[in-house]
Amino acid sequence: MENTIIAEKAALVLVDMQVLAVKAFAASTPDLVPNTVAMVDFCHENKIPVIYTKLERRPDLRDIVSLCTDSALASKDPDNKGGSIFLEGGEDGAIIPELPLIPEDFLVIKKRQGAFYGSLLELYLRSLQVDTILFGGVATQFGVEGTVRVARDMDFNCVVLSDCCAAPTVESHEYPLKNIFPNMARVMTSKQAREITIVSTK
Repeated sequence: MENTIIAEKAALVLVDMQVLAVKAFAASTPDLVPNTVAMVDFCHENKIPVIYTKLERRPDLRDIVSLCTDSALASKDPDNKGGSIFLEGGEDGAIIPELPLIPEDFLVIKKRQGAFYGSLLELYLRSLQVDTILFGGVATQFGVEGTVRVARDMDFNCVVLSDCCAAPTVESHEYPLKNIFPNMARVMTSKQAREITIVSTK
């Protein structure tokens, strides 16, 4: 077993790099956007697929189920529906302008925190013959962690790019990086990932 990444078998999955998510939930990582832009550029240059996930809700919110949680009970949102954010076609739900999609990129619409549930993510990854997923996005302890957990159970090798992930606080960002992800993934910076990536010369 070697600590390498084979470009031909890898994909970059960016979880919820959306305007509102990055603005509201990414305080832990000030350089999130430039780090992610550099990683996307590297992937494009080396023909590593880039897959964006995007949380999107119906305008009438009928695709959201109200669940009873401690945070919902303590909040001003008793229905636990999050208000009118990330609605279909809304500007707050768009992928940030610093990461313009190119025709070769993939966009996965998701309805829940984890990016696999009810989406086309697995289909795209299997079709691309990917066995290693590089992860970035917002928030580290929600969408990213939830997606990494499922990817590991699906027998994908997972690499969490620590400086391409972010959370509302440093503590909530660092806890999964130090205590959760090492048991199911490799954790490294985007620079370290680029350094160990083996690119085909064909």
